Order: sequence, then C-alpha cells, then structure tokens
Amino acid sequence: MHTYTDGSGITESWIPSALKDVVVNQFNTAFSTTPLQTRYPWPTASTFGFGLHDDSFAHSTLDGEANGGVITDWFFWPQVESFSYTHFWESAVMGGEVRPELQSTIFTDAYPENTEYYQDFQLCVNVTHATYMLNYHLFGGSPGDEEVERAKVTGADMGYSFQVTEVEVGESTAALVHAAAVTTQTLVDITVTVTQKGIAPFYYPLDLTLSCTGLTSSSSASASASASASRLLPGVETIIAEGDNRKFTFENIPATEECLGRVSIGLFSAYVYPNRPVRFAQGDNDDDGTEVVMVLPLPSSTSVLPSPTIIPSMLPVGTPSPTILTRQGCLKNNRVWYKAAKKSNNLERKLCFQGCPKKPTSSKKVCRKECRKDWKVERKAINVDNKESKKECKKLPMR
Repeated sequence: MHTYTDGSGITESWIPSALKDVVVNQFNTAFSTTPLQTRYPWPTASTFGFGLHDDSFAHSTLDGEANGGVITDWFFWPQVESFSYTHFWESAVMGGEVRPELQSTIFTDAYPENTEYYQDFQLCVNVTHATYMLNYHLFGGSPGDEEVERAKVTGADMGYSFQVTEVEVGESTAALVHAAAVTTQTLVDITVTVTQKGIAPFYYPLDLTLSCTGLTSSSSASASASASASRLLPGVETIIAEGDNRKFTFENIPATEECLGRVSIGLFSAYVYPNRPVRFAQGDNDDDGTEVVMVLPLPSSTSVLPSPTIIPSMLPVGTPSPTILTRQGCLKNNRVWYKAAKKSNNLERKLCFQGCPKKPTSSKKVCRKECRKDWKVERKAINVDNKESKKECKKLPMR
C-alpha cells in the first residue's frame, strides 16, 4: 500500500496516526506467520516487530559520504537511525527494490556510485543488512552477461550464509535393546559448529540435520535403525550476526564404517518449498550446497576435525580447485577476488574516516579529503588489476 506525502506538513494528514495504528494492528492480526514490513519505522509497527522495505534502494538509502557528501535527513537510513531502529534486522526482515531509474546501470561501469542519488549498492546492502532486493530490469529488461554476473555476485552477499566450520567426534557407549536381548554397541557424539558468514539471519525456524547409513531416527539407543534416517536439531536461525557460530551435538551416532564413512550435514525448514531447500554457502561447481558430506574417523579416541571438508569436492566457495584451471574457473576466481578487494577498499576508507579528528571542522574536512583521495587511488588500481586479470583468463581454454 503506497501513500505519497510531499513533506509539506499537509499531505501527511492523509492518513492520521490513529488510522495508521489501526491498519498496522489489522495486518499484525491477520498475518501470524508471514513477516510484515513498512516503508519507514513506525512506533506501533516496530512494537510488533515489523521489518522495513526501502523501495528506492541505492537512490535515497544512505546520505553523507555515500551520497556524494550530501546530507539528506529524509533518506531511508537516516530515518531508521533517528528512530533508533538500526538493529531491527536481527529479528525482522530488511528488503527493498532498486530504484527503477537505477536498475539498468547499477551493475555496470556506467553507474556513478558514491554521487548524489547514486549510492554504492554493496555499501547499502552492508549497512541495512538487506535479505532480498527487487530489480525488474534483470528479468524483464535486456541486461548484458557481465551485468547479470555482477548482480549474482552482489546478490549472494545478501541475507544468510551458513557454513559448517568444525566437526568434533567424541566416543560414547549406549545400550541397544533388541527384543529380549541386550547388546552394547560403540556410539559417538558428533558436534557440528555452524558459522554465520552472511549479513542477516534466517527468519524462520531452521534445523541442522545429520544422516548416515544405519542411523536411528532419534537419539534413543532403543530406536530402530533406518538406512536413510536423519536427526534434526533446532536453532540454526538463532545464529544472527556475521561471524557468530553455534555448536550442535548429535548424540549416539553408530560408530561404524558404513555410517562414519559418509556423514551428511544439511539444513531443514518446514517453511520453505520442497524444491527450494536451504543451502550451505560452501561447495564447488559440482555441489549445490544442500549437504556437506564428510568421512569421520572411527572412535579410537576423541577427535577434533578443523575442517569438515574432508571429501575434496566439498571446498568452501572461493577455494582454488586442484583441477586444471579453465576460462570459466579463472573468471569465477577473479570475481571473488574483485569483490573482496572492493570490500576491503571500502573498509579502509571507513576506518580512515573514523580516525579523522571531529574538531575543528576544517581539520576534519582535510582529513576526510585525504581518505577519499587514497580510496580512489586504490580503487583505480583494483579496477586495473581486475581488467588485466580478465584478459588473462580469456586466454585460457573454455574447458
């Protein structure tokens, strides 16, 4: 629902505050599962935990340095800051739509980023913690191949990004009861560490799963074994901020070669479509991220595995492959490097700004000017290296 106001103080009364509260209450009552959003923060909506939707993304999202040095209070994020709602993304969805007139250039070299009304898309995503973004041009327009590829790389930085970063195997013993006979089988406890590499959480309940041959469907030692049973542990959605992690311990796992010889870790949510599973952000071109597969040691002693990527094909995204490098692989590796280099470049500028004196104003301006100068020199060098690297990649065979 859109209602335009012009800031005159007159059109704002088109929807009185009391009526806005009624609308928010009605929506909150009607939608008990689906996340809701408003264009800007509103007291009643924030009380109910509504998220936010910036439909002029990268055009009027950030002001100040990101907007060519122009301060504009009515922009999206300044309003979020004035409302003290900057941490809403930890529990409520942030999304939006790239401003329509920016859609055809925002992922091209023609885009004049960091000028007024042309903000850096990546910076806007990082600041707002966006989970999704609408861009009709990429689907209904005529985008170029490189433009689409840039959009995919940048889009992958939005929302959640989970990785299995450590696996611990600890020996345990439990009694397995089969009819009247009681036998003892060696079992292990497998502790999996999941780390958040993204900028926003998963906003619905999300379970971590473990499956292997001969696994029972529960942790009970008396449960019947199944060739394809999985164990589920809840709580992955509680891993919120980038760099946070949580350990999940699956108890009483059969310490057999058929089970530990191929252990599969996955993600499951009852709130997603069956053909659109939640994926891990790790794996190479041959893997789709739906599972992390590993070989675990038999329990001669407690083992700590620093990396779950024991099978060579299961490598984190961006990890160089030991296979012969092709043109496609070279270009992919270069894109990963280019994205990381620009992100580091932006971070250096931000840290430089933070080191500038706040007073007097003249000294602050001089300092920030030098920061911008250094940033531009470094960015230019990065762009040159990127172009040269792509030229070298194109000399390689296609396959």
